[in-house]
Amino acid sequence: MTVSGVAEAVVGVLVLVPCSRPAGGLAAAVLITCYLVSHADALRRARPERPRLLERPVGAAARLVVNVLYIVWAIAVARSAA
Repeated sequence: MTVSGVAEAVVGVLVLVPCSRPAGGLAAAVLITCYLVSHADALRRARPERPRLLERPVGAAARLVVNVLYIVWAIAVARSAA
C-alpha cells in the first residue's frame, strides 16, 4: 500500500508540473492500468445480494468503466502537453 501511494503521489506531481506533464500522463495511464486487474477481479467476485453497491455487479462494472475513462484522460493529458 505504501509503495502504490508513493507512486500515486509522484505521478500526481509529474502531471502538475508543466514540463513533466507528458511523462506524468503516461505514467498515470500505466499506473491506472495496473489497477484494472483488481477491478476486474472485483467484478468477477461481485454478487447482487451484497449490501454495498460497489460489491454488486453494477457497482463493480462502474468501477471498471471509470478506471478506463481515467486511462483515456491520462493519455489525453500526455498528448495535449506534448
